[in-house]
Amino acid sequence: MQHRDKSGICVKGLQSQAAAVICWLGWLSAGGALLLQTLFMSTGEQLTFVRWVSYLAPWLAGWLILLAVPAIFARKGMLATSLLILAMPPGLISINWRSSAKITEAVSQSYKVMTYSKMGRNNEIDSVARVILSEKPDILFVQEINDRETANLIQLLNGIYDGAPLFYFADAHYGLILSRYKVTSLLKIGDYSQAAEIDLPEKPLRVWNVHLQKSFGHTDTQYQMTDQLAGQIALTDGAVIAAGDFNATVLNYPYKKIRQTLENAFENAGSGFGFTFPSPARHMGIFTPFMRIDHIFYSRHFNIQNAYVVPDSGNSDHYPVVALFSLKQDR
Repeated sequence: MQHRDKSGICVKGLQSQAAAVICWLGWLSAGGALLLQTLFMSTGEQLTFVRWVSYLAPWLAGWLILLAVPAIFARKGMLATSLLILAMPPGLISINWRSSAKITEAVSQSYKVMTYSKMGRNNEIDSVARVILSEKPDILFVQEINDRETANLIQLLNGIYDGAPLFYFADAHYGLILSRYKVTSLLKIGDYSQAAEIDLPEKPLRVWNVHLQKSFGHTDTQYQMTDQLAGQIALTDGAVIAAGDFNATVLNYPYKKIRQTLENAFENAGSGFGFTFPSPARHMGIFTPFMRIDHIFYSRHFNIQNAYVVPDSGNSDHYPVVALFSLKQDR
């Protein structure tokens, strides 16, 4: 028995009601995806609903691909093709195919940089220290950490550099910058980050430890913070790294604004989706990590060798991000 409709587009030739449901669901999803992509291209993040859906772009792509599979078996070529084409923009934007960057010059010194949003209510400083000690970053940025937690963490990390001095700059409101190289705090402008200078062996490095406001309900504030940060970066001639919890994916304004001036470590040297949020510590039920909102940006003065997400969250709701850099040779 064949199920038919007036259009002949869905149920003609299908052998079951279940297949008919898949077909209609496919066209409905394709229409919704087309509408969302059109709105995003024409209005950006101006519409709140579109901005929220943009955080789920990889999963939108996965849903469309999932629906395309039964459409192929049902010999609905037009539907399957439409679903796969619509899955390409959010899928390709969200995933990286690179495994590492190619360095064309000799590297005399490498620097491991790590950003880690600890989660304010995470009191397991031992777990946080364990994650950091497993990576031994040369430069560390920590967000959502208070003075007492900082003191405890510094004590636990005291031997991280095998007896060499440990330098840090802490602020209860903004976070912690820690390094094996001397750290000097700088005058802060705006309410979004710590600014510091780190004395690398080759040259000074200007850094920002960033924690932007969440977009939900505070979009204007997040944009203002982003513009302030971008303005400061634009005025800096030397080597720059800006790292932290940007509360923004690759599709959102903060990422795209900073990306106008700086490169992104995971984009250039990571692989896969690189999701950093949420970890199981966020207690979001069946949800696994589904967005990359923690980033390490860097200036043209660096070569990027590798970037990855640390699989241990240390009971934080964010997974840390690590990048390995070397300074380009002066020419």
